[in-house]
Amino acid sequence: MMWKLFGKCSLTLIASMLAVGLFAFPAPAGDLSYGVRAGVNFAKINNIDGDYKMGYCAGAVLNYSLISMIEIQPEILYSMKGAKHSDDELEYNLTYLEIPVLVKLSLPLPIPLLPDLYAGPYAGFRLKAEYEGEDISEDIEKMDYGVMFGGGFGISLVMLEVALDARYSMGMKAVNAEGEDHENRVISVTASVLF
Repeated sequence: MMWKLFGKCSLTLIASMLAVGLFAFPAPAGDLSYGVRAGVNFAKINNIDGDYKMGYCAGAVLNYSLISMIEIQPEILYSMKGAKHSDDELEYNLTYLEIPVLVKLSLPLPIPLLPDLYAGPYAGFRLKAEYEGEDISEDIEKMDYGVMFGGGFGISLVMLEVALDARYSMGMKAVNAEGEDHENRVISVTASVLF
């Protein structure tokens, strides 16, 4: 219950920050970049005993500078989630088209690496749901949503920026159609290239 309240407050705060940022600070021309992101997910489902299940994520990134240190970064990702039971090694394989909208704070430090922190909401649309090869789409919700936060380091090269980050996704909607307290939890390590 506490996490759901925290999630709703976080989503409201992030939406407010986005609205203020988009309308209060016009971005200078040319501060738009785009690129690709790929990495590995370590996923589990809340309240299911088991280990993290490894999967992959990959997709496109758009980065828009609002002011000197604050950027908005929407992404569209193919993301593999799910869970692995500890007793019998059986796996839930859930695949989503995920759309996070992140507010990114770049930290100005006198080093070649550019550190940043970010947070924001995400929405995920189920593409596939399987349990040991059997289709369980009717038992799994079509949509997932929650909050994502993390940080990383980037380095600017001549025509591009290369970055490595770690992020945590905390689902706020029950995965199963019965509405039981089973939400996605994902730790991701990704690399991106922005042009």
